[in-house]
Amino acid sequence: MIFTYGTIHSVIFCLINKFSFLSLTILIITLWLKLILSYNLGFKYLKNETIIQYLGLIFVVDILRFYIWLTALFGNKIKWKQNYFILKKNGELTINHNS
Repeated sequence: MIFTYGTIHSVIFCLINKFSFLSLTILIITLWLKLILSYNLGFKYLKNETIIQYLGLIFVVDILRFYIWLTALFGNKIKWKQNYFILKKNGELTINHNS
């Protein structure tokens, strides 16, 4: 999870350490690596020229992924096609007829 949400962890680290030099350095390195790796993968290897236009959205996607992960971690409601399910504390999955 450290590598999956590196941007989020770097921002949290900056907030905890009150934007110290070390935390800002780690944040800058993380953001720089994320941009460089995304550019290399999208433009050089996959030959996708539109990646340059949307390179800034990579950080928005990181935040959105983290929000979805948190919602899934602490939530108990599931929508699958047209059905709604509730995950009970004992691990049982039941259909929710109210939604």
